[in-house]
Amino acid sequence: MFIPLTKKREGEMPKHIAITTNGILRYSQKSKCSLEESWKKSFEIILDLIRFQIDKNIPVVTFHLVPMGLVKNEIFPEISTFISNFFNQLKKDHLITGSKVKVSVIGKWYDLPGELVENIKDLTRETKDYDSFFVNFCVNYDGREEIIDAMKVMAMKVRNGSIDPSSISLEDIKEHLYSSYFIPPDLMIVNGGLQSTKGFLLWDSVNAKMYFTDKLWPDFKKDDLAKIINKLC
Repeated sequence: MFIPLTKKREGEMPKHIAITTNGILRYSQKSKCSLEESWKKSFEIILDLIRFQIDKNIPVVTFHLVPMGLVKNEIFPEISTFISNFFNQLKKDHLITGSKVKVSVIGKWYDLPGELVENIKDLTRETKDYDSFFVNFCVNYDGREEIIDAMKVMAMKVRNGSIDPSSISLEDIKEHLYSSYFIPPDLMIVNGGLQSTKGFLLWDSVNAKMYFTDKLWPDFKKDDLAKIINKLC
């Protein structure tokens, strides 16, 4: 379901919040806890922010969960199991089913280990008819790859005559992105002390208000999100 873009008045809640989950490994090292514990805490934060989303009636939240570079890390097979289990639990969670939250996964997740792919398919299938709230997870995602893939599809359409290249518009490009079905974010939060979005929603984030925080993801709280919203929106 596409949510139409409407002008937001000053002081209103954002319509779409995009947020990174940087610093999970660093948190594990800093806190001297296991990687599994660090990811478990990270998932608890995600659930807490989805509760916040529902409570504040924010239509869309997007989490940058697995950058494409992380997949190449030698510890990713272990991380893949954590994420797979989380997605498996999420499809049965009353937070999702009770509030009719549609969960989508964007990126090249279909290239990942089989169990994770199957749990992603199950989760998105179970929630596909929900339309009260929308939660997106970017998994094996890179914003440049998203644009390249959109260009490839459009090039094929130009080749077969279904698109006139002289008439291509911003809206045409948006229609072919992974993110075609949701509105661009009006607030983007980058945590973990990074000063770059690393291409997160590269096309869609052009007009988003940006907030950079040093907090590692497992240290991020819904109170932090509330303060950021009060400051910027």
